[in-house]
Amino acid sequence: RVSINTLHVALNKHRKYSGDKKEHLFSLEEKYGISRNYLSQNILMDSIIKSKEEDAPEQVLNILTNMEEDFKSGKVEMMPDPCSYSSVILAYSKYGREDAAEKTEELLARMWDLHLNHGGKAPDVEMYNGVLNAYASMDSSHALERVKELLQGMENGEIQGIRPNLITYNTVIKAMRSGNKEEGAVFAENILTTLESMGEKDPSLLPDNYSYTSVITAYARSNSSKKAEKALEIVERMMAAHENGNDAAVVTTHTFNAALNACAFIDGSADERARAFDIAMKLNEMRIKSERYPDGVWYGTLLRLCSSLLQPSKQREELVDRFFEEACEMGCVGRLVVSQLRFAATPEQYKKIMDREPGERISLKHDLPKEWTCNGRDARTSYLIHKK
Repeated sequence: RVSINTLHVALNKHRKYSGDKKEHLFSLEEKYGISRNYLSQNILMDSIIKSKEEDAPEQVLNILTNMEEDFKSGKVEMMPDPCSYSSVILAYSKYGREDAAEKTEELLARMWDLHLNHGGKAPDVEMYNGVLNAYASMDSSHALERVKELLQGMENGEIQGIRPNLITYNTVIKAMRSGNKEEGAVFAENILTTLESMGEKDPSLLPDNYSYTSVITAYARSNSSKKAEKALEIVERMMAAHENGNDAAVVTTHTFNAALNACAFIDGSADERARAFDIAMKLNEMRIKSERYPDGVWYGTLLRLCSSLLQPSKQREELVDRFFEEACEMGCVGRLVVSQLRFAATPEQYKKIMDREPGERISLKHDLPKEWTCNGRDARTSYLIHKK
């Protein structure tokens, strides 16, 4: 059984692990009388979810249902574990089923029923983290409220023997990124503050890079008029936390990208846009001082800042030239940089830089110098710029 499960896992990592190969392995199980167990079924569910088959959620639900029935009939080896239920919850969320929220609650109740009435395993914190993650992937106010309710129940000890861990809190912060409201961002920041406080007594709860960066992203996606200021504030908090001994609070390029993105989407008065641009330049100085290498997202966002926060002027043209030249020197020119250059540069400036009109096709692979694109994620792809 162990050998067959290991072979399933190995093949499951191979992109050509087709249904025919799975069926062949299952036929071997039957041929040699190898009984299936909960682990083999978990592996099967994982492969189905990755298959992208349209009815994958329904397939894995059927497998789980059969596991429950087999266990109730006395087959102990088929007892579903938290991973079994989490897999089905993931499938309904990942495939965008409209009844994902209802199915999540149903599966949570089914696991508790199997535990209380049939001796099955009890849901654990990982199971609840999976439930929270499913809700975090749903774009609805109901999902956000349910996330808050579940967290409150875990914190208050209302759920038997389950206490939130760092993954729990990070998942709740993640959920707040999708609400697009300042209220959600403030809630996420309050969790961050709670983690900083609790982490003084329990280091396992100290916020990490994901915690801080996700709060920045929550503000960036919100309708807060102070999103740029909050982004800078949280980066500074993160740096201070790292200096004070929190090794997990490492400011990365991704963190700086998130903060810069918050500055790029300020839609306010001229003074507010000027303030956001000043903060962006401060973030650039902080990034350079911290020796974090920029990427294509960084330079693309800098160019977006020029088009969204600065009025056409000589200064703007100089900044566009500067940022694009830096992107070329760092080999970070990609689709985002090229597309944002089109909006930030004047038509004449764009033609001078790219040696073509703004609406003409550009192949990153064939039309641009290799040294411009060598460090970009999409260095080997083509990008078409279409005329409006």
